[in-house]
Amino acid sequence: MLPQRSSAADGISDSVEVSPPSSLSSYVPTDSDGPDDSDPAEETTWKPEPHTILDYQIPQKVYHDAVTASHESNAAYWSHQLYKSLDGKSPVVYYCKTLETAERQCKLFIGEPVLGFDLEWEIHSNLYKSPAKKCVSLIQIAAEDKICLIHVALFSGDKNEQLLPPSLKTILEDANVAKAGVNVSNDALRIKHCLGVDMRGIFELSHMYRLVKTPDQVSFKMVNMAEQVQNTLLLPLKKDEVRVSAWSKSLSGQQCAYAAADAYAGFRLFYQLDNLRKDLRPTPPRPAYYETMQPIVLGNGTALKAAKESKLDIDEADPDSVSALRDMLEKTTLQGGHASAGPGTIETTSARRTDSGAAAAAASSKSPKPSPHVLVASPETLLADMWVQSLPSRNPRVGAASLRAYHLWHHQSYNLNAVAGLCRQPPLALTTVSSYIMTAIKEEAMPYDKERLKEAFVHLPKSVWHVYGKWVKELGLER
Repeated sequence: MLPQRSSAADGISDSVEVSPPSSLSSYVPTDSDGPDDSDPAEETTWKPEPHTILDYQIPQKVYHDAVTASHESNAAYWSHQLYKSLDGKSPVVYYCKTLETAERQCKLFIGEPVLGFDLEWEIHSNLYKSPAKKCVSLIQIAAEDKICLIHVALFSGDKNEQLLPPSLKTILEDANVAKAGVNVSNDALRIKHCLGVDMRGIFELSHMYRLVKTPDQVSFKMVNMAEQVQNTLLLPLKKDEVRVSAWSKSLSGQQCAYAAADAYAGFRLFYQLDNLRKDLRPTPPRPAYYETMQPIVLGNGTALKAAKESKLDIDEADPDSVSALRDMLEKTTLQGGHASAGPGTIETTSARRTDSGAAAAAASSKSPKPSPHVLVASPETLLADMWVQSLPSRNPRVGAASLRAYHLWHHQSYNLNAVAGLCRQPPLALTTVSSYIMTAIKEEAMPYDKERLKEAFVHLPKSVWHVYGKWVKELGLER
């Protein structure tokens, strides 16, 4: 049974109800319409959980029109605007440009058990140096009948209490309210760093998506929002240049539509995926909140535990691979037994190993030898890797290791020694770190602080200075 939902108040003068063009869409057909081929004996032990049926749905004609529309048209894409209540209303979007307005609207979301959640920020902002308004520019929350766009970047003042509405802070800290999104733990990290709030109720949709879509291949790897929407809500999610907009400035209708759609997708995916989970036999429990670090439990009670160790072996032959690092971070193993077995760590192996190597490892399992080179998995390196993957394009000559080192040095403001240790154990040579940084600057035209670059540049052998003639002159290092 759905909780009583408060309707959005009419006549709120200092907030804007955004009605972007009805461009994107999604009707979700009902589940289990086919013949019942279940085993009668199984029915005596399996008790299905009731589905949650939401009031707002996409009319069948609207869905049909979207499916048959040209992909050159916005009408072919998923959007919150195509969901209608029984009286034909779409979810209302509140665009809040002041703290006072945001507080008034956020109060309407108090008591909602599930919210779609998302953030937007300036793409070139530095989480450790840029103002909070650049790093958390827009906060989006969505319930079934309403969406709130909280434009923190436009609020007056710079203190946490001037940027975060009290009711929103209450919602973010409430473990009884699921904040559903994709890679939402990264959003929580930004909220913590920039606004000083420890989010609870962090629900990673990727975990439930993998649980219901590929139950025999469940892992902790992220699945992007577009893929989840396409395969679950059955229409494509439009992702274009709006994604890298200037989020610290007043938003256009198109930007509001994009921001509202992302948050609403989180809300709809939560309930649709949860209904699909309830159809699984045996039915697995819903994945736990991210901050609890609990395993994902399959229907048979098998628990999948995420790696908790901070250092992970990476094949030395492929030191630049971001995907290799991510795969090792997200690697899981099936742990026999019921979920009551507490959370823990999993054993990881090299990214590539021959059969003979595996046999040798098994033979020496009582006294394993450490890998000579270990990449360090930490919040800092994960943040750097996410930045690398967010780049719209990349020179193929620039490896991920160079960009990772550059991000740690420039965007996170670590010195060379710290970068060397964050990138690998034992630490990289300072010459290597400097070379990585210069490669990123030279080949990708990355910005830099002249004084800090001079400190890094002098670690390069003078025999290669001629390659960077422009910077030798700019930094005043000419002989």
